[in-house]
Amino acid sequence: MSYLTTKQVSQKLGCTQRNVAYLVKGNKITPAITLENGHFLFTAEDVAFFNSKKLNYAK
Repeated sequence: MSYLTTKQVSQKLGCTQRNVAYLVKGNKITPAITLENGHFLFTAEDVAFFNSKKLNYAK
């Protein structure tokens, strides 16, 4: 399984890495893995699910 870094997720969502961290803190998106150093790894499915929820709210 391939994981995405916070930077890759921010690029896919069109926001900053800091914004992705705020989304995690606010339980809007859940990382698949939180590393010992506090960095997050996400699956492509997590990002797609979040993006679909975001698009539904915009309608």
